[in-house]
Amino acid sequence: MATMTFESITEQGPDQMDKQAGQIEDLLTALPGIQIQREPTRPLHFPPEPGRSGNQWRTRFYVMKQPGRTQTTWNQVYDAVNSIKAAYYKFL
Repeated sequence: MATMTFESITEQGPDQMDKQAGQIEDLLTALPGIQIQREPTRPLHFPPEPGRSGNQWRTRFYVMKQPGRTQTTWNQVYDAVNSIKAAYYKFL
């Protein structure tokens, strides 16, 4: 089974992260043959910089599909996620 992972990141607070992650989850679960796992949202704190609070919230997703068992392509997965917010993708 092929597995891809990415993190959804926001600096706009945990409520915005929950909304953003929920939208991504809804889009991915609508794709046939795709399974997802979503880790709990976690806060990260950095020293503040001008114009930035130094706070981020992140949610990691794992997206799985079995080759030959779905016609959903990875490009469709990328398009779904990127329609909410672009992410860095990595295959495990």
